[in-house]
Amino acid sequence: MTDRGGIESRLTEAVPAGLRHAVCVCAVPHSFDLELGGAMISRFVRSNGSFASVLPDLIRLPFVYPSENDRWQYTVDARKVF
Repeated sequence: MTDRGGIESRLTEAVPAGLRHAVCVCAVPHSFDLELGGAMISRFVRSNGSFASVLPDLIRLPFVYPSENDRWQYTVDARKVF
C-alpha cells in the first residue's frame, strides 16, 4: 500500500510556490483554457500578475497535458490531490 499523504505532500511541494494557487484553482474544472483559467484565478485568488503570465509555467508541469480545442487538463490523480 502506498503512503497517499506522502505522495500528496511531495506533489504539492514540487509545484513552485508562485504557481500553487493557480494549480489548485485550475484543478477544479475537468479542463481549462486561457479564458476560464483567467476568470477563475481573478475570482478566487489574489494574484501578482495575470493568468496569461502564469499559464506557460502551469502547462509545463508534468501532470498537465493538452486537451482538445486549446484547452489543458490535469491527470486524474493530480486533480484528486489539488
